[in-house]
Amino acid sequence: MQPHTHTQVLIDVSKDLVEQIGKKAPELRVARVALAAGLFPYLRKAQVKELFSAYFEKMKQVGFHWKKNGEHGELLRNLQELGALEHVPEELIPDYLEWLVLCYVGEPGGYGAGYNRKVFCSNVGAPLSMEILKTANRPVAKIIEALGKKSARIKAAVTDENVARRYEAVIDAVQ
Repeated sequence: MQPHTHTQVLIDVSKDLVEQIGKKAPELRVARVALAAGLFPYLRKAQVKELFSAYFEKMKQVGFHWKKNGEHGELLRNLQELGALEHVPEELIPDYLEWLVLCYVGEPGGYGAGYNRKVFCSNVGAPLSMEILKTANRPVAKIIEALGKKSARIKAAVTDENVARRYEAVIDAVQ
């Protein structure tokens, strides 16, 4: 709709959408339609913040642990359909980045049935997390590097040399 739609039409339709949504955040399906139609930039900042705050709560609930592999696909694909990191409010970016980095880097392996795997990570979540990080339309490298120094969870994860290599791969990919 958006490439061939007059700007005033987008503004008028977005006003109707914002009125329909009210003061609360749009539902996931409504937000995806708004993004596809080019209406997302016209949503209220409070609505966008509430949407992404609630979405991050869902991400925290699922967790980045490799055993949650089965839930990572839908969770991260929905995030991609919301524009990945493009519309995430600035104050939430560090939380999103930390979660994505931890999902990608995984944890030390070498035990149990996977004794040959040096790192255990989500087979679905890790590649999707890396894709989201690499395709970010905003500068995230410095934030991720700072998280490596500030985040207790990332610092703990990278004490293992194999996990640390995956963290360095993230840094290289987002440069």
